Amino acid sequence: MSNEILSSPTSGKATIRDVAKLAGVSEATVSYIVSGRRGGHSRISEATRQRVQAAAAELGYMPNSAARILRRQRTDRIVVTMPIITPYHTILVQQLQQAADAFGYFTMVAVAGSEERELKTVDQLRRGLADAAVIKDARFLCTDHFRQLAATGLALVVMDDVTEPDGFDVARLREEQACEHAVDMLRDRGHTRFAIFGDRSNVFGARKIDRYINLLREAGYTDSDFTVFGSVEGRRDAYNAVLEMIALEQRPTAVLAVTDRGAIGALLGARHAGLSVPGDLAIVGIGNIPETEITTPPLTTIGLRDMDFSGVAELLFDRMTASEPPPGRTQWLEVDLIQRGSA
Repeated sequence: MSNEILSSPTSGKATIRDVAKLAGVSEATVSYIVSGRRGGHSRISEATRQRVQAAAAELGYMPNSAARILRRQRTDRIVVTMPIITPYHTILVQQLQQAADAFGYFTMVAVAGSEERELKTVDQLRRGLADAAVIKDARFLCTDHFRQLAATGLALVVMDDVTEPDGFDVARLREEQACEHAVDMLRDRGHTRFAIFGDRSNVFGARKIDRYINLLREAGYTDSDFTVFGSVEGRRDAYNAVLEMIALEQRPTAVLAVTDRGAIGALLGARHAGLSVPGDLAIVGIGNIPETEITTPPLTTIGLRDMDFSGVAELLFDRMTASEPPPGRTQWLEVDLIQRGSA
């Protein structure tokens, strides 16, 4: 192979013409090989393939990904969008990537915790950012946004509890029954006053707060039997809420937190205040994130027992690989009340 310098490997500007000249083949042959296509293998010998690959490596040549995307009409990307990153979301992304590996796809994460970011993510997806997307707990999007994305050919799974499928699929957590079991358990253990920890500033937090309010009323409690702390988003807020709560004349003896992060913050606040858990204060979270097993005491929570999102991945890739787009489908993810030491 010639030692002639065609383009500096470190410059990142080697062209397909440079590779063809160094390998002694046509530009068409280089394009065919570096694109990874295997059809028509008999026309290109393995020796030629190896020579072209060696030339590309020597020159530091990288195929033009934008041109490849236009040619193949696919990006090999899946976007997962979420309002924040929690251990729960991390597990979801990891499992989606494991499934994506089998299909040659790469998973990207978009943290879209504001209306501007969510709308910008929708715009980028509409412009062809990815071949598929999983949208988890969108706070500012509606069914019309999801329909518009599906109409572009994007394979889409929306994860929330209210959206109806329409050209895309929906995965829901069946939480209400498990939340009802939590209320019944606390009632059976003699609790008469409750605190609800959640964040009303987003639709999902507000919905879960209202669910607990309705379940408490259905269980026979009056509004004077519970106190809503509606600005509790994470650990620090829940920690402070417990310190505020213990100053109440009629202190709640049970906390229903709409997230595990809030429940863990409540555990830390109870410890600081000298309260025993569950003796002085019972605490229940939602999510079953891995940390819940190693808190002191381990956290009673509501969630997927095995944190298994394989069904979401199957739904997405079934839609991506279908010869004809399937109708919108709903998949229910079964959750349980997982009883540990905090309640």
